[in-house]
Amino acid sequence: MSMTAAEFEARDRLAGRLGIRLTRFEPGHAVTEMDIRPEHHHNGMGMLHGGVIFTLADVAFAAAANAAEYNAVGVSCQISYLRAARAGRVVATARVRGESRRLGHYEVEVRDEQGELLAVFQGAAYRTSAGRADQAPRS
Repeated sequence: MSMTAAEFEARDRLAGRLGIRLTRFEPGHAVTEMDIRPEHHHNGMGMLHGGVIFTLADVAFAAAANAAEYNAVGVSCQISYLRAARAGRVVATARVRGESRRLGHYEVEVRDEQGELLAVFQGAAYRTSAGRADQAPRS
């Protein structure tokens, strides 16, 4: 049985603290979004912090990789920052780009509310098991 979006969100405490919301959650495809709060999300130059952009993309990547009926963990990732954001909403859209039995390769686009591309993230996820560890019977 697959994890629900609500269960995924409840388990990711950092995403919750940053105000990241999961708006789409299905195998191989996920969307996360957040509203920029300058008092929490800006770097010293008054722009959305690169680490926050990375985290938004990483949560979308993790959601897309874990929406199926197996556990997956990131084994590599890379991000390219293309432009800055200061205010508004940012959205990360993750899609699987290739799969094998044990690996999934994902691309995440991070855009501002005008649709401008802010960053591109690529990640590989290793499928650790055929079923979820959290679904095993408990004694």
